[in-house]
Amino acid sequence: MIVAAAKETRLKLRLPIETILGTNFATKLEGVTRDGSVKNLVGSHSTDFAGGTLVAIYNVLTDGRLSLVTMYPEPDPTT
Repeated sequence: MIVAAAKETRLKLRLPIETILGTNFATKLEGVTRDGSVKNLVGSHSTDFAGGTLVAIYNVLTDGRLSLVTMYPEPDPTT
């Protein structure tokens, strides 16, 4: 159970992707990474989420319950 601290209105959790989706996460998750810059796009490639995290952002309701706002994967920035 996750309990937010008093007076918090938003809670952000980061957990390893494998913890949430399991070791076969690659069958459940896909993405595309752009190569280059916004002004000079030079291509794209499949995103490797190995070692990445899953981010979940919740609003904390007045009764302390959590309401999911968004959830998204973040690749490992070192890969």
